[in-house]
Amino acid sequence: MDSDEQHREWRKTSARLVARGDQVLQEFKLLYRQWSRLEQMQFREALKKLAEANDILGRLPSEARAWVETRWETRDADSGEVLAGMRGKLSPRILLKAINAWEQGDDYTPGGMAFYG
Repeated sequence: MDSDEQHREWRKTSARLVARGDQVLQEFKLLYRQWSRLEQMQFREALKKLAEANDILGRLPSEARAWVETRWETRDADSGEVLAGMRGKLSPRILLKAINAWEQGDDYTPGGMAFYG
């Protein structure tokens, strides 16, 4: 594979990851908005602690990081069969930035490959 092909493949992969991450964020936004104000506040405080922990973890040689795993499922009421679902991982800082934007009435889409999962 020559460098032009590699670059195209990298761009396709990057675009898929960003689109998936955007979808995960939008799904999380729907879940977040269902929580009470108290639950939202508690979640934001927990995210701040995770983000601070990631600052410390990032200085260690192992490059360890904490992620927030998101997961949702829609099940058939009668059979219990899973009809749809999604799973993803988002960094605490991305979630905090998104939540802050949502609280201001704005949308949030991070640039680049900010998503994992």
